[in-house]
Amino acid sequence: MSFTDLDGATVVSTAWLGAPTVLLFYRGTWCPLCNVQVKELSEGYRDIEALGARVVLVSPQPASESVKMAARFDAPMTFLVDEGNAAAGVLGIRHPGGAPIGIAPEVETVLPTAIVLDADGIVRFAHETDNYRFRPDPALFLEALRALHVG
Repeated sequence: MSFTDLDGATVVSTAWLGAPTVLLFYRGTWCPLCNVQVKELSEGYRDIEALGARVVLVSPQPASESVKMAARFDAPMTFLVDEGNAAAGVLGIRHPGGAPIGIAPEVETVLPTAIVLDADGIVRFAHETDNYRFRPDPALFLEALRALHVG
């Protein structure tokens, strides 16, 4: 899958090979629950980083909005744009009409989804929901990452 970084460069998911990755698809800066989830993730970032993992946050919103979110958090997380919700379509997590009219710049959004990939890109944890109100506790990401070091 390919994404666009905040500078407009293309990032391909194979770039994450070699280190575990916490991949979080979020709806946008307009979503209060997404803001809380990203804040919690940023607060636990040091623990994730200590396990040799990176955090990648993906949204269909314009890069200018992701830049605003990235500036709010003191954690070197990677923010990417899923242009046209292409990756969300591949993963089956598109949410047509899920963005509130007049609040979000886009009409289609994504169902909040968290994925932990191991260093080989194999999914070791996934939390998919059809209800944007339900989000996994970031402690579950740490648990999944620690399990990679046990085996």
